[in-house]
Amino acid sequence: MQFRFIIALMTLVIAVPLEAEDLMPKHIKGEMVGYDIMIEAPIDAVWQAWTTREGIKSFFAPDSLIEIKPGGAYEFWFLPDAAHNQRGSYQTHILGLTERKMLHFTWSMPPYKTSIRPHKTSVILYFDDIGKGTKLRLRHTGWGVGDDWDDGYQYFVNAWAAVLPNLKKVLEAKSPK
Repeated sequence: MQFRFIIALMTLVIAVPLEAEDLMPKHIKGEMVGYDIMIEAPIDAVWQAWTTREGIKSFFAPDSLIEIKPGGAYEFWFLPDAAHNQRGSYQTHILGLTERKMLHFTWSMPPYKTSIRPHKTSVILYFDDIGKGTKLRLRHTGWGVGDDWDDGYQYFVNAWAAVLPNLKKVLEAKSPK
């Protein structure tokens, strides 16, 4: 299952080479995965990419369940035909949002991380309108302690480093130059 899940994610998220300043790591080892990225696209486009089913399909996963309200479902399905608890993020929800400013949601480990999958982590996305585009700040916290958690942390250091450049690539291709 691990190999199938990783292949599904990587076929959807093909990172493009970025200049060093495009994706700025802001990690605190073992405590927070953090990235800032500048996207030359309007803030509305970046917000829609994260808050709509079509947006998620454009850069992240082949399907999703999104209810854009506090407490609403926020699940991304990398293997849509798999059993519900094996599709991707599972029983994840929106914790809070401020339209076009902040999106806070729970997140789960990949299905093959069975010992820690029931425990949720927390992701906050901050959207900053910078005139010529959008600065997106991702902060992923809520990590436990132990080898499985260390592996999960490293998995998401790598996963977000692929997802965010793919978002940038997709949105900048749609934006007028």
